[in-house]
Amino acid sequence: MKQLGQMKLSTKPASFYRWASRIPSTTLKSHLDFLLNEFDPLFAIQRLAAEVVDIIDEVEDVKTFVLRPSVYWKGFVPGQYVGIEIDINGVRVRRNYSISSSLSLFEQQGLISITVKRVEDGLVSNHLADALEIGSMLHLSEAKGEFILDPTSTEDQPKPLFIAAGSGITPIMAMILGLAEFDALDNVVLIYVVRRKEDLIFNQRLSALADANPGFTYLPHFSSSKRDRLDQNNISRYCPDILERTLYTCGPEGFMAIVKEAASSLGLGDHAIKSESFGLPKAKDMAERLSSTREATNGNTNNAPVQVTLAKAQKVLQSTGTHTLLELAEQAGLNPKYGCRSGICHECKCVKSSGRVMNAITGEIVPEEQTHIQACTSIPIDNVSIESW
Repeated sequence: MKQLGQMKLSTKPASFYRWASRIPSTTLKSHLDFLLNEFDPLFAIQRLAAEVVDIIDEVEDVKTFVLRPSVYWKGFVPGQYVGIEIDINGVRVRRNYSISSSLSLFEQQGLISITVKRVEDGLVSNHLADALEIGSMLHLSEAKGEFILDPTSTEDQPKPLFIAAGSGITPIMAMILGLAEFDALDNVVLIYVVRRKEDLIFNQRLSALADANPGFTYLPHFSSSKRDRLDQNNISRYCPDILERTLYTCGPEGFMAIVKEAASSLGLGDHAIKSESFGLPKAKDMAERLSSTREATNGNTNNAPVQVTLAKAQKVLQSTGTHTLLELAEQAGLNPKYGCRSGICHECKCVKSSGRVMNAITGEIVPEEQTHIQACTSIPIDNVSIESW
């Protein structure tokens, strides 16, 4: 399997882009942006771009895309994510992906990587897996996110306990690589939960890090049934000194809820638990949650479609409870503003004039009198009208 050091470079040498990155953008007028973009998209100022310079098959349905960001891209702290914009069937869509590479890869070669897993109904993830080639160009945001571990400031800080599930390993991988580069992997524990050994993303690299750093404990946990799920007893056994650590957890929402509850039961305070949500529940799970919510509120378990009226667009959509308002709007051809798509950044807020919605992550009903709602986490319970779209 190829590692990050074995890459096909683009036509221009890396040193060229590193030289260009030292030219302040303020020395160039914004009206030249079009010409710069025509010369090389990586010189554009107003819309940052990235070139795919390598594609690595990690495990089944998981690929790492090595990207050369614009010369004006500012860099990242391990754990942060970037927004990727791409046109699919004539519609521009955006998704966030955690950076999975080391700080030195960017500092020395001007490169970063994102690691993407194919998922059911994953419009962008599946498109990236199927359509991206070496040389493809993407629009790329600056790095964002507060789920971070700065390896330059770990002295006198509690040692980390990482608990990841599936592709939730990606931001944690960047954190671990950062610690390794600063010789700070002593007394670090990683519990990585997957269904089977073949699903362990970065397994060879993590095993090599554990071999080279005796203080780094790498613990794969295989959970193919409810009986094998990671629980409080497992966590206590894997990491007896959990109360002396800071917990970083990333994965599906339900998984993280279990981890947080177990850690709290063991006595770890909320201040010592940091997490990153990795997307919404699956469509089937959202439909089941909607059915339970309807039964609890009006005794009706019928998941019959409801209507979503978009006032400005003069469109009426059908909702079956498997997609959020943001997804429904995108499917209808709209391009509403959004950011994280997981209820964190609030950039997707829209104005609801009537109807009730459910929070797809928590299952809670948003108060009917609340008019400003987050479209990325809202599922219509009954007929809903959106005034701002």
